[in-house]
Amino acid sequence: MTRSAIVLVVDRLGTGCLGPYGNTWVPTPNFNALAAQSTVWNNALSDAPDLLQAYRGWWDGKHALENSDAANVSGALLAKLADANVATTLLTDAALLAEAPATDRFAEKRLLDLPPPNDLAEDVEQTAMASLFAEAMDALSQQESPFLFWMHSRGMAAPWDAPLALRTALADEEDPDPLTGTNVPSLRLNDDYDPDELLGVVQAYAAQVMVADECLGVLMDALAQHSQREGLLLMVTSPRGFPLGEHHIIGDCATELRGELLHVPLLTWQGSGQGALLRNHALIQPPDVAATLIDWFGVDLPSATSFAQSLLPLTENGNTDPSPLQQRDRVISIAGDEQSIRTPAWFLRKAGEEVELYCKPDDRWELNEVSRRCPQIVDQLIVALNQSAQSLATGDENPPLADELVEGLD
Repeated sequence: MTRSAIVLVVDRLGTGCLGPYGNTWVPTPNFNALAAQSTVWNNALSDAPDLLQAYRGWWDGKHALENSDAANVSGALLAKLADANVATTLLTDAALLAEAPATDRFAEKRLLDLPPPNDLAEDVEQTAMASLFAEAMDALSQQESPFLFWMHSRGMAAPWDAPLALRTALADEEDPDPLTGTNVPSLRLNDDYDPDELLGVVQAYAAQVMVADECLGVLMDALAQHSQREGLLLMVTSPRGFPLGEHHIIGDCATELRGELLHVPLLTWQGSGQGALLRNHALIQPPDVAATLIDWFGVDLPSATSFAQSLLPLTENGNTDPSPLQQRDRVISIAGDEQSIRTPAWFLRKAGEEVELYCKPDDRWELNEVSRRCPQIVDQLIVALNQSAQSLATGDENPPLADELVEGLD
């Protein structure tokens, strides 16, 4: 059976407004339907909240801490697929991505360069995201297997043009009128901020998620009718989330390493039905996407390091063999002078001398800081963080973490 793959990237799509990740406020019926047919990865975390660093993981199989220039994307995966006669296509509305040298490795590259909207769209079909998906449906209809179709939407990093009706539908009667602008907010909230101001931003963001959900439905309808559905793999993810005031930060005014920025959706759908209705708690990062595509197409990617592991073995129903992903006890993220380490039981953020500690998975939104109550955990995690950063840079293997770092405290 000939295999093909579609990767859908929606920038700034966090998990907080998606039904498969526990949201009950924003209607996302198509994400819910996709989740019912897919493997949902509960703990996919960005290794760096930077677009090109994410692509270094996705296209080169390298973590942001591996080697020197973390933003130097070579596109090694694309070159290997070309050698294997896999047709590769990139469709994006992000000029920054389209101008990256690595994208020249695609056999076909399309940049949909839309002018910024002057006002909100009248309906979903008039939004910028819908325009990109319309181009995608046309391009997909012309793909011949085997192919890799990579679609990158600026998503919530682009002007917010969702119809006002969607924003209004999310407001209660006593709420103030929804926002009517298209600007993407980026600001720090004061301690005495107006909750109504934040509510308007959250409603506007959620309306954009509803647009993405409707667009996803169009894609899923097309895949349901695809002539070679059995050999298709779809991966839906994002390079970073969008803070919505959880820690007084809205948008990209800061890159503090917290869950609302690092925790991203990842769903893998196989046309054969393999992996449907599975939910996995392994700690996942961008290089694992590259490893999964390597595995799917059966190619070799020497540039990918041992950190990158394929997700496919964990989607095989009835597979009882242990996977390196199941045994992964930590992941590291970086941004500027900040570093963080996440284990199954803890999340530690370190910015200079400032250290914060949170219990996982219970404290999803990182509201209860416990570093003073668990100083021994802080000390051990800082050692593990430094050790892991060194190991990623050198390729050495980490020793396993102590039980209390993996299982938590009694």
